[in-house]
Amino acid sequence: MLPPLIADMNIAVPVVEFLRDNRVDILSVREKGWGTLTDSEIMAKAYAMQRFVLTHDSDFGMLAIHLWRTLQRNYISSSRSSSSRSGHR
Repeated sequence: MLPPLIADMNIAVPVVEFLRDNRVDILSVREKGWGTLTDSEIMAKAYAMQRFVLTHDSDFGMLAIHLWRTLQRNYISSSRSSSSRSGHR
């Protein structure tokens, strides 16, 4: 079973329909009216909705790597802050 998806603008309507017909939980950027959103905004929506982005756009790969690194840095930073407040090092 595939994870929940968001189909980017460059994914053809018949592909989205095929996936739906095969019980894949997929939202379409086109159908949702999100066509004017930037790649970063679409990625943020996907992250917030716990969905993967289905796309032909290679920029999303770089955005995903950047988002992952940012989340890791924030997690490490907040973990260190919590440890120092509680007296642990």
